[in-house]
Amino acid sequence: MKDMKAHLQRRRDQAAEAALLSAEVKEKEEREFFAKFSRDLTAIADQAEGVIKRSAPDTFLGRKTHEPFPKEEEG
Repeated sequence: MKDMKAHLQRRRDQAAEAALLSAEVKEKEEREFFAKFSRDLTAIADQAEGVIKRSAPDTFLGRKTHEPFPKEEEG
């Protein structure tokens, strides 16, 4: 799971870098290429994030199943 999260973060970083390059280059063709590349990388990252969320068997309602529930305070 750690590898998948690292992959996700790399893709998000690459998408952000491609978006920056798209804003910086002067030629229209290059600008369009980097903009599309950024969108494609973002789509890949979104898909990876979905896989990570669906394959997290150690969670239930957003909590890790091996963590105890907090004790209720008696009042």
